[in-house]
Amino acid sequence: MRALLATCLLGGCALGVDAGVLQQPTLDPKGASLNAHIGAGGGGGSRSRYVVALGLDTRIDIASGGSRWAAGTSLLGGIRVPGVFLDARVGIWRAIVSSADEAAVVPSFELGAFVPLHERFDPKHPQYGESADGLVVGIREDLDEASYFTVFVGYALFLVPGY
Repeated sequence: MRALLATCLLGGCALGVDAGVLQQPTLDPKGASLNAHIGAGGGGGSRSRYVVALGLDTRIDIASGGSRWAAGTSLLGGIRVPGVFLDARVGIWRAIVSSADEAAVVPSFELGAFVPLHERFDPKHPQYGESADGLVVGIREDLDEASYFTVFVGYALFLVPGY
């Protein structure tokens, strides 16, 4: 955790939170999901072609087929197209507490978009760093014993420190 914090302070930080609807099968709502992400990374502004982050994640799922609190790690990557960053996240998580049978390690796959809403960068003073924050939307699939398809929306912030 200290290494992640040091990397964020020196090289850039990516933070995110999202909420979604759990579905099983697809289009049959079964519950809700709340996720939080913190990692080393950056991008997301108009001067960036990419967005990237490697981080730690936690999630709470409340569902009729079993609720859980889980933690894991993921890698986020994306490329800018006009107005948005199309992105994908791959990760693994493990349930800390669960009311259902869980696999020991669960792979998770996500497709989405980051829509920058605010950007802070002063070309006259690049030493102050830059940031971009905005809306995230997407879909996620977990490959657990009881797999859920999730549609989510949230907020993300990318910070690049100054020098």
